[in-house]
Amino acid sequence: LLFIFTIELIGAILLTMRFALEMNFKKALWFGIFHSISAFNNSGFTIFEHGLIAYKHDIAINLIITSLIIIGGLGY
Repeated sequence: LLFIFTIELIGAILLTMRFALEMNFKKALWFGIFHSISAFNNSGFTIFEHGLIAYKHDIAINLIITSLIIIGGLGY
């Protein structure tokens, strides 16, 4: 359980830092937490209107999301 929360927290912090570059911090924090949990559980949920398509060329977000999906898949 500690492993899960630690990895999701790291992902949320990294995503929040990236999202904060283009939106206010409160919104970036919510988006970071939501997408970290969603990616770790490989649920495919997003709260962006058009999904993560706007970030298709963003290496940071793609690496974070991909890493969370892989680690989440191996972590159970």
